[in-house]
Amino acid sequence: MADIEARRLTNLAEVMQRLRPFLPQYLAEHGIDTEKNFRCINPKHEDKTPSMSCKQNPENAFCFSCGVTCDVFTAAHWLENKPIEGPNFINDNIIYLAEKFGVALQLGEMTEEDHYRYRTFRAYRDAAALIANPEFGDYTKFNEECKRRQWNLPHLAEHGVGTINYKIFRNSLKAMGYEPSFQDEIDLGRADIFNEDNMIFPVCDERGNPVGFAARNLIYSEEKDENGQPLRGSKYMNQRTTGLRCNIYQKGKRLYELHTARDYTPPLYIFEGYADVLTAQQAGLLNCAGIGGTAFTSQHVETLKELNIYHIVLCLDGDKAGQSRTESLLDKFLCGQKSLNIEVVNLPAELDPDDFIRAKGLEEFLKLKKWAAFEWRLNRYSDESDPEEICKIMIPLIVNEPNHITQDKYCSQLSLFTGIEKRILEAELDRLQNQKEHEKRRERDAVLDHMFAEIKRNPGDATALLHECVAQVQAVEEKYDDKSFALESVVEFVEQQKSFEESLSGEFAGFHLSSIGLGGLGEYLNGNWREDVFMCFGGSANAGKTSILCQLGWEIASNEKNNATVIYHTIDDSAAQILPRFVCQGYGLPDLTMNQVRNPNYSLKNDAAGEAIVARRMMGYKSLLELVKNGRLVLRDMTNGTSFAYGESLIHYYQKKYPDRKIVYILDNLHKTPDFSGLEARMRFKALSNHMKAVATKHHVCIMATVEYTKLPPATVPTNDNIAETRAIIYDASFIGHLYNDLHEKGDLKAVCIHRRGEEIYPRIRLGIGKNKITDFKGRLFFDMYPASGLFRYIPVRVAEADILSRISSMRKESMENSDVVTVLERPYTPRQEREPVQESDHME
Repeated sequence: MADIEARRLTNLAEVMQRLRPFLPQYLAEHGIDTEKNFRCINPKHEDKTPSMSCKQNPENAFCFSCGVTCDVFTAAHWLENKPIEGPNFINDNIIYLAEKFGVALQLGEMTEEDHYRYRTFRAYRDAAALIANPEFGDYTKFNEECKRRQWNLPHLAEHGVGTINYKIFRNSLKAMGYEPSFQDEIDLGRADIFNEDNMIFPVCDERGNPVGFAARNLIYSEEKDENGQPLRGSKYMNQRTTGLRCNIYQKGKRLYELHTARDYTPPLYIFEGYADVLTAQQAGLLNCAGIGGTAFTSQHVETLKELNIYHIVLCLDGDKAGQSRTESLLDKFLCGQKSLNIEVVNLPAELDPDDFIRAKGLEEFLKLKKWAAFEWRLNRYSDESDPEEICKIMIPLIVNEPNHITQDKYCSQLSLFTGIEKRILEAELDRLQNQKEHEKRRERDAVLDHMFAEIKRNPGDATALLHECVAQVQAVEEKYDDKSFALESVVEFVEQQKSFEESLSGEFAGFHLSSIGLGGLGEYLNGNWREDVFMCFGGSANAGKTSILCQLGWEIASNEKNNATVIYHTIDDSAAQILPRFVCQGYGLPDLTMNQVRNPNYSLKNDAAGEAIVARRMMGYKSLLELVKNGRLVLRDMTNGTSFAYGESLIHYYQKKYPDRKIVYILDNLHKTPDFSGLEARMRFKALSNHMKAVATKHHVCIMATVEYTKLPPATVPTNDNIAETRAIIYDASFIGHLYNDLHEKGDLKAVCIHRRGEEIYPRIRLGIGKNKITDFKGRLFFDMYPASGLFRYIPVRVAEADILSRISSMRKESMENSDVVTVLERPYTPRQEREPVQESDHME
């Protein structure tokens, strides 16, 4: 309907464009002061501190906490419940706002097809109103059925359930302007449905518009004629279509009362019949829908996903037919759906939800055990079942499970049940999870990356490029037969990305880092790396990759502007080994070393500054404890868990605990995780890398990890090619940084990248950027490192390069051979704003 109305409103694009700047005025009318940050209006975000602003862009308000962007139309949806989609979006939202703010409308004539479609919707709306009106039928049988099922009439009237005299129904529709031939065309001429012997149920689309009808025969009996046909017709009747010319019914995607249930999920209870839903609703269970008299299809699954419904509880009839139907739904349509959480409720034999709830009440119904789909389905097999056939059905159900710890448990159970080795089951699981999705995602991301690059280069061609991108993405989706990224989704994605980028204008977009610590890195990463990113840091021995991630984690967690919880998970060290690093971070100066933290009594006995050292240590611990107690920093070591699956469970837990915070997960060391251990090394790292990137995107978190190199020759500056199992990580990572310690590699006499503190020589670490999809910077940065404290201090590139030149000059003056001097300079220094980015091929030689 929205497309019909859009053509009727001929200046739709102009009206929407003119309305968008009225967002601050609209918010002000609702008591919101837009001159400063205000509480987020997203109903799903319980904003405790003001985090939304539209000061930078009056057309879009952006929440710095939950990341949502809204324009004036979304604001009207959230604050006044105005429709944001569907047939009433134009009339009840856009036209409403246009009239409020005096924006001129131009209404044009609809096409013949527009008229026909609009008229079909209107006819079904009017037909539903007639059926729900008790004045147009004999309700004797209807009331008897209501009494039997303990239904109250107001509840049924609220949901449009009624009955009607067929002749009155036909004549009333005719009086409204729907000629009998039109009624027949759109399937409203069904005497077997629209009569007083039936209880009639309106079937609505997911937005609540009536699009079809079903009926329960109130005079049905089991008696049959001599040909075996029911004497009094079928028990249930359903419409087949609403006409070849305009089929608004589309019964393959409709679930009875889904439009009501969608506002109360998760979870969504799926029953078989209309009566099950009505009884449950009357008892207070509003998050339920019914399959009705149609077959469940893959279209139903797509509809649920579009409505963001991923938690489903199947509760079909308790008889053999109902249980067999549950099996069929799991085996054919609900398995192999990533993150689709399916549970099954077993009813006592021969009972359906309607019977059970009427007999025992909703409270007892909700106490019934909810089986995980995998466990319920496995219990349906006997010892004589074919193991291979069992695995063909059961492994796709494991795909549904998002938690890898649970996946591992299910693989163990299936292996025990079938006798098939667990590693073989895991390999097949990995194939099903990643093969098609990885190939499709790679092609789709390539299209989107190319489009954004082209738009940056040619902003004037943005519209044409967008249409070209949509066509290319559609081609990719058709190739892989997946509707999850249809045209509408592409447009929505691009518009959201555009709005998000515009909302960041004038504001720092990344995490705030310390100006005396890693702030230089933060400056060059002034893009959105707070979510959906997978970052990798590599380093040769003693380059400080663990230390730099500790400091990154500390600086993100300790800055209130970031509103973040950092999970630091090490599988290289124990908590006792990693804790002193964070105590030193808490103190913040190189005057406290990790050894002094570990053994303060030694300092008291043997160091003249012993008391000062103990005081520094206490200050460090005080800062650390404050972060830990406030949930800003979470420390986990190898004794808690060594797998990324454990890390994913941590992410999930802390997102639930702190829904208003950004979550940063740091893993040290990626290559030592045991995940996907059943695969050979190359495939294992490919699966692990794919999964880490997918988790970052799925949970909207920032994941950082240290990676290992293959064996490097001495004094080799590492690049992407040196990462162990490099291909998968290079492809999946959003950012790759390489740390190089010139002092460790070459020693005091030959190193040129150093710094001094008094007479002591310390390493100056070079961070080369091997990949960066956060911003366009791909040069190198420098940090002074204090190894004993694990602290880094950013050094401007100009200063570092000037020091290197001075060091080289000094070394040459001391008559060192030129062949012994290795320079890190590929070109003379130029100011940053004038410098071309250093490409990956520009390695230090």
